[in-house]
Amino acid sequence: MIDTICTVVEEVESYSPPGCASTLTRNFTPDHYITGIKTLCDLHKPIIVYCKPEVEKMICEVLNDKVDRLPIFKNLSSKDINPYYDQILEFSKKIVDKNPTGVFCWNPMLTTAKYFFMLDCMSKDTKKVLWVDAGLSNESYVPEDKGGTWHNYKQQDWKKLYPHNDEAIFNPELGKRLFNLLEITDGFVTGIPYVGVEQAQFIEKHRNKRIPYWSASPAMIGFVREKLERIKKSYIEALELYISNYDRIFTDIEIFTYLNSYFNFSKFVFEKFDPTTEKGTIYDTIKNNIKHDKIRFNHTFIRK
Repeated sequence: MIDTICTVVEEVESYSPPGCASTLTRNFTPDHYITGIKTLCDLHKPIIVYCKPEVEKMICEVLNDKVDRLPIFKNLSSKDINPYYDQILEFSKKIVDKNPTGVFCWNPMLTTAKYFFMLDCMSKDTKKVLWVDAGLSNESYVPEDKGGTWHNYKQQDWKKLYPHNDEAIFNPELGKRLFNLLEITDGFVTGIPYVGVEQAQFIEKHRNKRIPYWSASPAMIGFVREKLERIKKSYIEALELYISNYDRIFTDIEIFTYLNSYFNFSKFVFEKFDPTTEKGTIYDTIKNNIKHDKIRFNHTFIRK
């Protein structure tokens, strides 16, 4: 049975209220993620990258002599994949229009499409699927000397990545550990050990129960095939609930935090986003905590 990594590289659809700057975007273009695709290839697992044909061509030209095996490409976008794309876009515009000078840098249509990309990438032989954000290896999260990458691939020192750098954390051994844990757990979601007040209140109102002091931060989402398919109905119901009842922008963060109140996902936790090797950073989690005895569940985060 096949292990599969999937991710997307696309320029997101933004929204610009009259007289205001663009929202629903961090203004990154696809070329910003080429170095990140290199680090995913270094996990030495089959990888499917969703992107436009011109982005596929750019990735191949840059990485052809830098990876053992290029990704498989599917020329589909989040608009093609996410059945709720248009509804979420219209919902998001209404939220932005209420406060057009607010900070709205995340793209709800793409982030909520992650789950649908995972479903789409499965073939009949797929056993385990792992979503990894294409920008996870960026040096704003991972120290450069430990395999952190630059957004500008023309400035990237490729010798600081696997296989030239023994300290680079994105390597085949990490790929093995991630998929071995998927086999043991049937699925996991990365997250942080706290949850926003408004987010918690919304979930507790609609679930009529206390939730743990934990929030999804789904840079990595992994499921075995059966679990991925089993949560589909609940995922769609959660999207519809947020579109109909929430009064803020929402992303995969809110959706997977909500779903966790049903499924009590296996969790890997990071506490801060600093690009250092300190305990609790993304680097520390990837380097030291992708192991069975570091998995956490809801009871770890019970609020007093």
